Amino acid sequence: MSSHTQVPLTTARSAIVVEAPIETAFEVFTGQFDRVKPRDHSLLSVEVAESVLERHVGGALYDRGVDGSECRWGRVLAYEPPERLVFSWDISPQWQIETDLENTSEVEDLVVLRYFGPDANPDAPAVRAHK
Repeated sequence: MSSHTQVPLTTARSAIVVEAPIETAFEVFTGQFDRVKPRDHSLLSVEVAESVLERHVGGALYDRGVDGSECRWGRVLAYEPPERLVFSWDISPQWQIETDLENTSEVEDLVVLRYFGPDANPDAPAVRAHK
């Protein structure tokens, strides 16, 4: 008998429109992650010096404090430039690092393309740029 409680899957969605080619948007998000992630979103007890996203499958997402301490809070699960990035969210609902990987979440960042030209149909669905 499993000791795990089944919890319904929840999807949270957020969108940011960036007027840039897909390659540029992906590069900025992954290559300049330190500039994208808010500094006040951290489990460190000290000020964040930098936030890092290691750009390869198996890479880590972590914050490094001004004192050199680190808090690894995610793992890169898929890295398919410039279309797809999937990483784990290894933080529990109690805002603590989750060590049981079965209880972690996945975050998938998709680049969504939508044409905004003068003849664009505002009701047209977005085209998701992933495989």
